[in-house]
Amino acid sequence: MKRLFCTVLLSAVMLLSTPVLGAADIIVLQDGTRIETQGTWEENGKIKYFKDGHIADGIPKSRILRIETGETPSPVEPKISLDPVPIAPESPVKNDIQKKLALARKPKNPVEKAGNATVTIRSAMGFGSGFFITPDGFLLTNRHVLLGDEQKLQEVDTGLDRMQQSLEQYRKHLHREKERLRQAKEKVASDPRYDNEVNRGLLQDMQRQYETEEKKYRELRSDYRQRRSKFRSLQAQRFVQNRATIVLVDNSEYQASIVRIHDGIDLALLRLPDAKTPYIAVADPRDLAQGDPLYAIGNPLNFSHSVSAGVFSGHQRGMLMTSTPINRGNSGGPLVTRDGKVVGINTQKIVGQGVEGIGFAVPIHVALRAFEDILGEHLPQ
Repeated sequence: MKRLFCTVLLSAVMLLSTPVLGAADIIVLQDGTRIETQGTWEENGKIKYFKDGHIADGIPKSRILRIETGETPSPVEPKISLDPVPIAPESPVKNDIQKKLALARKPKNPVEKAGNATVTIRSAMGFGSGFFITPDGFLLTNRHVLLGDEQKLQEVDTGLDRMQQSLEQYRKHLHREKERLRQAKEKVASDPRYDNEVNRGLLQDMQRQYETEEKKYRELRSDYRQRRSKFRSLQAQRFVQNRATIVLVDNSEYQASIVRIHDGIDLALLRLPDAKTPYIAVADPRDLAQGDPLYAIGNPLNFSHSVSAGVFSGHQRGMLMTSTPINRGNSGGPLVTRDGKVVGINTQKIVGQGVEGIGFAVPIHVALRAFEDILGEHLPQ
């Protein structure tokens, strides 16, 4: 009993003889976390602090941004406890984008609020749009924003094949013309009957024409090789890229990871890790009525974070049909209701003479079902 009393007394003496404490210090960590204390001091390269009658374990100085000193708190009687000393929890979020964007642009209506959760996406294949669907950084977009339009890529590949065939025909033509020129020169040189001013003039004309066509062939061949090389490089990048650049409404840029590209539907899922993000709430597109107003948010023709308006035209072939203008760059962006809830992912429009105001979006419930094994509990309830 005497030994236990001495141990407790010694602990109390050590606690009261700790180096002089700061007055109501606030420790600000590098990640923005603030820890209010009743005093701090440095020990063995760490900052220790006193709070609620306990001495907390030290925090490495490298994790601390600064220490703010306030007014002296009311005296607190030290408590001696044999319980483990609580450690201030570390924040798992490194980047509070939601707060940053709310300060950068305060939305005036629900559609603008949805705009804060919309991003521009730049990939190896060009640019498009996307949007946050969860508060922890998951984004939805179209597959073709990342991999390009399969039909157009096939058209380019077919066009290059035709260009190669044309070059081969041109090469054979040049070979025949070269042989014809060689024979004409040989004839003039070997037979005096043909060695006259007129024939020599004709030979010069033939030579100039051949050289002109040969130069044109070399230019076309060089252009073809550059196009084919660029296309092959692009094809390779399509399948090895694992990140895409996203641009937020305040023009800040981040690298988002490509989580999955769907094989059967024009959809892709990305994520900005370690971030707290704004997101767009979901509405059931099956509740839409024809004539309901809808808004497309995105990056049409590089007009960043712009909005176009239209109405819901109907359900067609598993897609949402809308009169809302959907232009190049809108792909992957959200189609939202007047209360700022997403009902679809803008995907394509029909173009052609006499066609106007016909666009399509993938229903949002189809997209969520396609990635439900990944999104799971990440979706807000």
